[in-house]
Order: sequence, then C-alpha cells, then structure tokens
Amino acid sequence: MPTMANITVKKNDGTTDIPYTALAGSSGESVPAFWRNETSPNPPAFRPSLKFVAKPVKNGSSVKTMETLYVTPIVKTDAGVTTQVGVHTTRVITSINFSDAQTAIDEHVSQGMNLHAATLIKAAQKEGFAPRG
Repeated sequence: MPTMANITVKKNDGTTDIPYTALAGSSGESVPAFWRNETSPNPPAFRPSLKFVAKPVKNGSSVKTMETLYVTPIVKTDAGVTTQVGVHTTRVITSINFSDAQTAIDEHVSQGMNLHAATLIKAAQKEGFAPRG
C-alpha cells in the first residue's frame, strides 16, 4: 500500500508547481486520505483539496471502488469576509477486480489515468463540450 506523501502538480501554465500538503492519511478501508493546497491565500475551508478513498464493493468481494474528489471552492471576499459562492469538482471513480493479474490491473489504471490527463480530454473539460467529429 502506498505511503501518504505530499503531491506536487503543475498549474495551467505548465511551469509553476503547486504543492498539495498531505494532511491526513487513510486509517483503513473506506477512510479517505486528504490533501490541501496550503499555498492558497484563502482560509483553510476555502482552499483546493483532494480526497482519495478505497472501499470494497461488498464484504468478501475482490472488487474495490476507489474515488478521488478534487474540489476548488469559488470564493468572494467582501468587506474582509470570505464566503464560498460555488465550487468546481472533479470526481474520478475506478472499480478494479483484484482477482485479475496485477499486470492487467496496472495497465488499466495507467492508461485510464493517462487518458484523463490527455490534452484533448483536458481541452474538452475546460470548454465544457465533448470532442466533436
């Protein structure tokens, strides 16, 4: 099992690093791990964050569901008071049958995550439309 650690990603400019600080590691099944962008100038409750949780589909099953939830609050500051007026979310849900060969699982996860990072998929997400023919 992976050890909890900080995560660094690139901003949209492709150059600037943004660190996400490991705030809470999972203590077991169905308990999320939690990271937050502590460099954000917003109060902690309004900073971008990532949660990752893994849980069995049902007891005794070899199938697990993993979910990542990335949240960026939309905030407004008026007269020194910061409030959340909306939110952007990215949710990725993966179901893996761990009775399959580890090489097949590894390949599925790598290709699936790399497809989410593909330029075309990112552009479609940014514009709010599926790629057209």
